[in-house]
Amino acid sequence: MRWFSWWTLIRVMVPGLLAAQTASAPRSSLPTLLSDTATNEEFVRLSDLLPMGVNATLRLAAEKISLGQSPEPGSFRIFTLEELQTAVGNKAAVNIPPQVIVRRSGWPVSPDSIRSAAQGFRPSIDWTQAEVVFLPEVATRNPRAPLRASELRTGRNPRTLMLRVECSRRDCAPFWAEMRFSEAVERSTQSKLEPAQLELQGATALVRSGRPAVLLFDENGLRISMRVLPLKRAALGETVKVLDPATHRTFLAQVRGTDLLQSELREAK
Repeated sequence: MRWFSWWTLIRVMVPGLLAAQTASAPRSSLPTLLSDTATNEEFVRLSDLLPMGVNATLRLAAEKISLGQSPEPGSFRIFTLEELQTAVGNKAAVNIPPQVIVRRSGWPVSPDSIRSAAQGFRPSIDWTQAEVVFLPEVATRNPRAPLRASELRTGRNPRTLMLRVECSRRDCAPFWAEMRFSEAVERSTQSKLEPAQLELQGATALVRSGRPAVLLFDENGLRISMRVLPLKRAALGETVKVLDPATHRTFLAQVRGTDLLQSELREAK
């Protein structure tokens, strides 16, 4: 009789326990958003974060959910769990990771387009044979974006000139390109130019996009250091936007050394 009572109790309890366990289990059938993805569009949509193979109904709903402005070409943006939960709400059934990184590669800039911009800016110089060196991360929002040169300075030696390049329609951030010649540039040209006071960016980048760096703030005896993420590659003396992962605020900072920046803690717009 005692054996029968225990057996009866087990038969009654086990189905109930299994049902409770099933009800409390996570909804593993839901797709999980990608934790790292890329876009070339002006705005980020939830559909950009979906993995391959999701059903058409979910993708259609996700395309209607905007997450805001895309990062600058060659940069990235971090979305927190709270930001994504607020944006998604109950509009789409998805699992959301702790954070999502959205990168924007943009469209590459060709050396020939920089030479053309230089020729239009200073036609007295033959730019056709100049070697063009610039940051590989430089990118534009649109393919074949027109470029224009805005400034010319002397380089680190008589065979180099530094050219400041911009996109005509603000399709890219301004950048410097080093123009290398096989022979020394004429002294009459060199004497009319100011020194660039910066070195070759492609070879001397001291901070890189997404690589942790230390930001220093030192004023009136108060010294603060914090870990940040630069939003693009930059050389000594250049100003770059950095992200504080803890608060998700961005600041303008100046490169002072390898993975070392200094700032007045002015927030970047």
